[in-house]
Amino acid sequence: FPQVANIDNVERKVIFDVRLEKTGLAVNSLLQRKVAKDFIRYSLMGSAQEEWFFSLTYPCLYYPLFWYLQYFKDTHALHASALRFKEKGVIICGLEGIGKTSLALSLVSDKDSLFLSDNLIFYDKAKVYPCYELIRIHRGEEDTLWKGKFEKINEFRTLKDFYQPVFEPASEGLRPEVFIFPEFSKDFFIKEIPLDEAVNKAIILSYLPAELNSYLEYRNLYNMLDLEFLCQQVQYDSLKSLLRTSRRYIVGMPKQDGLITNVKKVRQLIEND
Repeated sequence: FPQVANIDNVERKVIFDVRLEKTGLAVNSLLQRKVAKDFIRYSLMGSAQEEWFFSLTYPCLYYPLFWYLQYFKDTHALHASALRFKEKGVIICGLEGIGKTSLALSLVSDKDSLFLSDNLIFYDKAKVYPCYELIRIHRGEEDTLWKGKFEKINEFRTLKDFYQPVFEPASEGLRPEVFIFPEFSKDFFIKEIPLDEAVNKAIILSYLPAELNSYLEYRNLYNMLDLEFLCQQVQYDSLKSLLRTSRRYIVGMPKQDGLITNVKKVRQLIEND
């Protein structure tokens, strides 16, 4: 069967062999750990350990999984938050640091709402699904929104702490009825946008963060396993089909107004949609 062998990446720390089989993707990984160098860097010099953690989990776990889902399941990753609010499926997609997590957590405070996923979600032509990735929150950040909802689980040195939900997140997919692109602006505004613009914007925004941007390199390698598989086109068509019946908005939120005021206006937008 087709094979891409001995892909050497991540500062020569990981070598892995990839094979495309009839019903799956086989990945064998070999870790080349430089014990002395890592001890000096992370233990003696006190460097944050995210780099080490993600240099292993993403190329060895997430990236093969992402491509497997695209190739075999027509299911794709999106950099966004998702929830059910007032019986409506809501997706919040935007740049890192724009407030997706804070906005989503503020909305799920309602008793009839349900948290689906944060940072990464999966989607096909019909629904969005949770990606059970750990939630990362900057140290020192105000924890009012997630206190009692998430618990810290990491003990190693990081720039962001790792959290997991203490409640049961939604396990089934939902159909998005409202798709929101939040952005900072001078004045609050709501702008409904056409389908093609929303699809292009969502895909572009998804590959700006480092984790999915790095996946593009790996995806190109995996695509060599089947040169007839048009991964980008399949992804675009699936998202377009998913969002065809949704309402799509760019929402400008003045930073000076504060989170509570902006959330209240977004809440009204969803309720009145």
